[in-house]
Amino acid sequence: MKKQPGLRKQIALELFRNIKKNRSKLHELRTLFWECTLRCNIGCKHCGSDCRVNIEQPDMPVEDFLKVIDTLSPTVDISKMMVVFFRR
Repeated sequence: MKKQPGLRKQIALELFRNIKKNRSKLHELRTLFWECTLRCNIGCKHCGSDCRVNIEQPDMPVEDFLKVIDTLSPTVDISKMMVVFFRR
């Protein structure tokens, strides 16, 4: 037989559920993983990328990357965001 949590615990759980629900609606961008090339030949097992050795495929120009960052700046607090670059 399961014991019901006390009133204080029930209130705390309900508050936690509401906070989590509201945060998921916000869905703040905190980490941006940026793949700058499709020519990676490392083949890491943990990586879900579609990287492969493709000499003909040029890397993304820096100007294109900066344009994307500029579009994010008005909507994202970039001081709270981590950007990770993958480039080989």
